[in-house]
Amino acid sequence: MSSLLSIWRVALLARKSFSKLVVATLCELGLWLLATHVLSVGVSSVMRVALPDVGILANYWLELMIGFCLAASVFFFVCRWTRRVYLHDVARQVRASILLDAVRPGSRLAGDGSIKAPASVAQRLVSEMLPVVETISTLAASVVACLILAIASPLCGFVTLACVVASTAGIAIVVKLRANDVQLTEHSLTRSLTVLVNDNLRCAGEVEQYGAGPQRNARVIADAAARSRAALSATVTVGIALAVDLAVLLAMAVLLYVRLASDVAAGQMPAFSALLAAAGAATLLIVNYRPRTIMELPVALQAVKRIDAILMADADDVADALDAEAMLSMEVVDGGGVDGGGEGLDSDGSSENASEQVDRASASADPTAFAGVLLHDVCCSIDDGRGLQGIDLAIAPGEFVSVQCDDEAERDVLCALLLRHAEPDRGIIALSGTRLASVSEDELRSTIVPVMRETALFPGSIRQNLRLGKPSAFDDELEGVLRKVGLDFVLELEDGLGTGVDEPAASRLSEDGLMRQRLGLARAILSPAKLIVMNDPTGDLGPIQEAELLRSIVALKGSRSVLFVSRTDRLERLADASYKLDGGRIH
Repeated sequence: MSSLLSIWRVALLARKSFSKLVVATLCELGLWLLATHVLSVGVSSVMRVALPDVGILANYWLELMIGFCLAASVFFFVCRWTRRVYLHDVARQVRASILLDAVRPGSRLAGDGSIKAPASVAQRLVSEMLPVVETISTLAASVVACLILAIASPLCGFVTLACVVASTAGIAIVVKLRANDVQLTEHSLTRSLTVLVNDNLRCAGEVEQYGAGPQRNARVIADAAARSRAALSATVTVGIALAVDLAVLLAMAVLLYVRLASDVAAGQMPAFSALLAAAGAATLLIVNYRPRTIMELPVALQAVKRIDAILMADADDVADALDAEAMLSMEVVDGGGVDGGGEGLDSDGSSENASEQVDRASASADPTAFAGVLLHDVCCSIDDGRGLQGIDLAIAPGEFVSVQCDDEAERDVLCALLLRHAEPDRGIIALSGTRLASVSEDELRSTIVPVMRETALFPGSIRQNLRLGKPSAFDDELEGVLRKVGLDFVLELEDGLGTGVDEPAASRLSEDGLMRQRLGLARAILSPAKLIVMNDPTGDLGPIQEAELLRSIVALKGSRSVLFVSRTDRLERLADASYKLDGGRIH
């Protein structure tokens, strides 16, 4: 029942294109019947030539061969192409529907101008939907063709049934083996879908953080428009080709039928030849058509299940996933601040005096110049009662600051405060002498950029993933950054920067945590930001991979301000300043 509901939901999304499916299926059905008819006549003709009573059909071998070749070419070229056009049209309908839901203001799938999971889920849905729709149309044409053959000729129907029974054993074995393969991969496919959705939920944070949401939306919609124009052109071409080929084929069929009708009516076609003709037609239909369709059924059924899982996801599921997977979504509870100490900016350490100093500095600050970051007496509580308690921290321009912290929640909230994903309960956070709360969103995103514990990859090319940090970057600049972070292998790929991150050639990026983190570091380097906030970027790496990534991070020293917050203290000796965050306090 759930499978039928899934197919029905897909059909509703593509209801405007349903007529194309009907036309494609009817054309395929008609051409198959015509092809089997021509084949039957051809087999009869050949057999009559071989028999003693040759008959006048020997004179028609040229027309028969031409007709059969036309029928075969039309089926394998025009019909399958026509159906493909329909399938891609359905794909665009589904993709456009979900994208519009994602971009539309007020939608539960939209947020701050960035496309979250739906764009990727739409692509996944399309890829899962294609085998289902194709199998449905193939089965429809196949079943109806068999029924019409049986109604038109009981003898042909009997031969068709005999061929089906004879081939059942072999087909059953192949289908069982195929089904076993599908079942073995079902777990990995489900896991892949889960990882894909989670990755794209993380992508939402990175798109928003880099301020690239509107640009990405524009690129996605422009890409969809280009695909639609190309598909429209292909549809017109296919329509013309289909009309011409059908006209030629029908003319040939009428010619053959008229010339042979009188001979068949006079009883000049032996029953044995008719039987062989029916057997040939049925064998062509069964052996060359139905087994492929039957073998696709296990894949299609599994795809239907995954489509159902995607389409049944509601707002609560999306919200839960966002809460669980967003990298820096911090819920700051209301209430008073936590008392804490720490050295102030003045000799008396008062927050009031520090506030006055920041206000004076803000009045004369140059918004285009980066003058460092200051945290003074900052308190921030989190939902389990823990939090930061009066911390003081300063990061000067070009300074590399290391903060070691064992508590993941404390690491997250410290980075969240600087990225303005959380608000302090008390204290002052200043960026270049201006209160962080007063800094515009664009200025903040152009000044501070994060490198998180796990880098998210977008569906698309490596070039597109890198340009998230700098949309205007040329290939020479991208290649230079890749060499700097140790991703030289990308330049050796056949398509280079144009390689899709989901292609086998780029599997190292999607499967190797070190390579993903290096890509995230490359994004940060490409961005114009003066401060890079790193939240435990080596947390999911092994010792050797961690050492390799740290080598690339240390190379940034002096060129950018870096706040490296990590559970380890491996960079303590290499940093310009090192601290330990423990119990909510900086030591």
